[in-house]
Amino acid sequence: MESNDAARGNGSFTRALKGLEVATKHGINTRIHAVFSRYNVNARDLRCLASLAARFKTSFGFSNPITANGDGHEQSDHVVNANELKPFLKLVKRYKLKNMPVYNSIAALNFASSDPPMEISKRQGTMHRDSVFNHTICHAGDRFCYVDSEGFVYPCIECGVKAGLNIKEVGFKKAFDYLPAVKCHGCNHIQYFEANDILDLRLDGLLLGIKTLLRRPS
Repeated sequence: MESNDAARGNGSFTRALKGLEVATKHGINTRIHAVFSRYNVNARDLRCLASLAARFKTSFGFSNPITANGDGHEQSDHVVNANELKPFLKLVKRYKLKNMPVYNSIAALNFASSDPPMEISKRQGTMHRDSVFNHTICHAGDRFCYVDSEGFVYPCIECGVKAGLNIKEVGFKKAFDYLPAVKCHGCNHIQYFEANDILDLRLDGLLLGIKTLLRRPS
């Protein structure tokens, strides 16, 4: 797929497809994951993902992009703008409502399309506890976190990998306890909305999690 190679390098789509074939052959649970970008938010690529999911009897879905270098600065060449993303999310929702195997929940698709993301640099200045997103509490940094290969502990990619402390220098407890200092208190990234839905025991999120756990390749 041209859009995948444009973002990840020549031949990356072929290698990913080969990995999917091998995993399916050996009975390993799979799903097809795509990141929203200016290259793939179109009907053609959505049809391609749906076709691949049908071919391999699996599901497909999307997440918002991560940053190139983990410091909170966006990849301007790849990040899709709000005007392009909103109608695409509605198209994905239509696929979901037609019982196509989109793994994103309806609640998350509605939330992500209700107020498409601003550029990170603009949004960081408005992120605070009175954010328009405060109707959904993000648990990144208090119930879950990430640790990168170099040892940096961070709540989510939007805050920046290097925003946290390093477990090699201060240990995990101190690094984890530091996370509230770098939390942004709100975004509309679809993947974090779904994680918070599950942690808050909301029905839509729980159903999504159960379906993921129970799904087996046939």
